[in-house]
Amino acid sequence: MYINDLVQQEDLIAETTDTTFDLDDLSDSEDIWIMDIPGTVNPQELKGQTLVFGEKSKFKINEEKYYAVNHEVKCNVTCVFHAGKMKSQYKTVNMKPAGTITVRRKLSNVSKIEPMQIKNCSVPFPKNLRTRHPLFGVQYKALYIIDELQL
Repeated sequence: MYINDLVQQEDLIAETTDTTFDLDDLSDSEDIWIMDIPGTVNPQELKGQTLVFGEKSKFKINEEKYYAVNHEVKCNVTCVFHAGKMKSQYKTVNMKPAGTITVRRKLSNVSKIEPMQIKNCSVPFPKNLRTRHPLFGVQYKALYIIDELQL
């Protein structure tokens, strides 16, 4: 099945932007990392950003704060790369990436709100309560007499 057949069969909208990475750019000696970025981030804006592997990286894009975290990948991943000279020629490749990098927008700090202190909110304990047996209620009377001789 070709990509054009898949687009028609699944009623997909074909993306018209140029590719930034070709299959020819890969070599066997390089580690491949896959980035998961929000749709609101233009991948071109990531140029010049520094990511530190093994810990959370923080950076800014257009006054928005983001953080990136890397994860291990234990299985193969199927990717679609531009291949060849023609603009619409692509090829699927199974590969084992070194890991994934997840980029997320940092949420603004929520101010810490202390819980309200409620003064003297206790319920008064009722007076003149009758003693109740937990199983037999108020009407319970000691019906069992333990004979000291039987012990």
